[in-house]
Amino acid sequence: MKEKCIYIIIFLMLVVFFSSSTLAQTTGEPAADLALEMVGPNNQGFITSEFVQYIYAEARGIDLPRLAREQRQVGEEVARESLQAGDILFFQGSSLMSGIYVGEGRFVVVTSGGITEINLDVSTYWSGIYVGANRYFEDAVPVEDPAASLALEMIGPNEQGFLTSEFVQHVYAQSKGIDY
Repeated sequence: MKEKCIYIIIFLMLVVFFSSSTLAQTTGEPAADLALEMVGPNNQGFITSEFVQYIYAEARGIDLPRLAREQRQVGEEVARESLQAGDILFFQGSSLMSGIYVGEGRFVVVTSGGITEINLDVSTYWSGIYVGANRYFEDAVPVEDPAASLALEMIGPNEQGFLTSEFVQHVYAQSKGIDY
């Protein structure tokens, strides 16, 4: 009798687990769906923001910045109660981290255990370090920094004879009006 109860409990736990797992779930939002598909080992060695950058490039054709602090500066800020699948969530631990919201309080993020699905409404840890969310649209590709643009335009022969620091000084003076 005791063994039968244990089997029933295990069966019920499996039913609950598989009914709430990511198997065969889709949100209809390409970034959220791709994030859910990738839950498992972090075979690519992503950090959190690289994972978000990869998801957006692959699923939506949007080239986001690599670092979470730069991802946070583009897009439109979204209130927690207005989150939609595909929004990017930001968390402040020892550094700023980002993850993909997939709906119903859940998000996908890179952790030491791999690419993991977490429920923001249940996890006191993640809820405690949550700092906001942004929404990105197809036409919301980050504006390129003018200094970076000028530096790229100047690739080629060093006709001005710049030293490294002189080159940086010239780029910032010309593109941003900053003269050191």
